[in-house]
Amino acid sequence: MRTVCEVGLATADARASRQKVLSYAGISSTAETRRTVPSPATPKHIGFTTFRVSDVWNVACLSPKQGYGDQAMTGMTGLFVTVAMVVGVDARVGAAELQSTTVDAWQEFVRAASARMQARVSGGKPFLWLDEIPDRVLRVRRGEVIVAPLTEHGTQAVPGGLIHDWIGAIFIPNATKENLLRVVRDHDRYKEIYNPVVVDSRSLDSRATDQEFLMVWLRHVLFVNTAMQGWYRAHDITVDAHRGYIVVNTTRLQQIEDYGQRGEHLLPPDTGSGFLWRIHSISRYDERDGGVYLEIEAIALSRDIPASLQWLVNPVVNRLSVNSMATTLRQTREAVGTLQVAQRRPMLREHKGMN
Repeated sequence: MRTVCEVGLATADARASRQKVLSYAGISSTAETRRTVPSPATPKHIGFTTFRVSDVWNVACLSPKQGYGDQAMTGMTGLFVTVAMVVGVDARVGAAELQSTTVDAWQEFVRAASARMQARVSGGKPFLWLDEIPDRVLRVRRGEVIVAPLTEHGTQAVPGGLIHDWIGAIFIPNATKENLLRVVRDHDRYKEIYNPVVVDSRSLDSRATDQEFLMVWLRHVLFVNTAMQGWYRAHDITVDAHRGYIVVNTTRLQQIEDYGQRGEHLLPPDTGSGFLWRIHSISRYDERDGGVYLEIEAIALSRDIPASLQWLVNPVVNRLSVNSMATTLRQTREAVGTLQVAQRRPMLREHKGMN
């Protein structure tokens, strides 16, 4: 079955569009570049979807198979950047302002997510999404990072916007929930833990169950650099001696215009490219089986994507969503592991001294 992209190659208009998109993405269409692209028979696995690359055009034009399954992802980059390709669209279709109808739809979506979380706490559903299918637990125990969409294809259209809803999970062997919480509450070190995407971070207020912090993150996607500054509020809930969850909401997000240049400045909230307007995340953890299971549901609100570009942009947005979630989990696991090693060193030195 031919994809929309492959059919489009047969038209002169599509060939012109091809050159334009490749130019935007910084991809040459010379014979030399073509030789670096896999042959049509080579399947490319991106996120949960198998894509078939037909030529250089399909580097930017990817047509997904219907349906998603769990897929292990490792070695990616990003944090809270689930909709980065939208910036590239906005560069061509203009700025966007958040509308009240979009906010209403967002709030309704978040309320539904909170209700699902309460069902997990009350026992109406397994506390962990991992436990809904036994194979998921086995896979993360083997060291895999699992990422999956919680809405169809990971996004849901709402009036004037898109809601992105993804979940990811890992197992951190030999860890304790205390060490995990030490890492996730150390907001001053986010710029080190989640480098290079997070370029600045600091704690603003910290109490027993509530924290407020600031992050600045920078992302380069294709032909666009985008920087955002966000204020966040985290609330910790302990379920029992081994389980708990953390809810994080943005209280303010502002796009940084001309980041790193002399004219750098913050745009007013809810204006700019519409790259990201809201974030809501729920992180659940369960200490058992000789370690800690951690899963994060990340929900984000962005501007919508013009219908004429959805076939081009949606696969790339989904790939970035998977990559961002996988990297966040992997970097968190590495930070907890580093903390565990640091804690063992004094005990090892003491043990050697006794001998």
